[in-house]
Amino acid sequence: MSKIGKNKFLIFFVKGKSMWPLLKDGDFVLCKKTKDIKIFDIVAVKNKNKTIIHRFFLMRKNKLLLHGDNNASFLKANAAFESYEKEKLVGKVVGFIRKNKTYYGFLFFILSTISLIYSLIKSIPFLIKKFLLNIKMIFKNIFFL
Repeated sequence: MSKIGKNKFLIFFVKGKSMWPLLKDGDFVLCKKTKDIKIFDIVAVKNKNKTIIHRFFLMRKNKLLLHGDNNASFLKANAAFESYEKEKLVGKVVGFIRKNKTYYGFLFFILSTISLIYSLIKSIPFLIKKFLLNIKMIFKNIFFL
């Protein structure tokens, strides 16, 4: 972890594939220290001796519910959100560096949105299967009472 300026920004090294396709193993993320986050922002939270970089989905009972873009489809029933105390929030990811190229601002926003859409598209087969199972159960209940 490196600090930039008057401790307004931090840089973290990405290790793992949970935020692929946006973030890759070996990237560096630029994190703005803030508590002001919105749904679908990518955030950094402290977890024991490491920092987790994942997408923010929901606040429930003073806990942040996060999920990686590349983790098992977050719409599946068995795919749990990770829960972190709000105090563990370090800040919001505002850009990344890969192979000496920096991605921030509007370009980072577009790439982040594409990554989120990719995650949703990966969920479509599961949603169709769930929908068809529900339809099957409805017909079963109607005709086999």
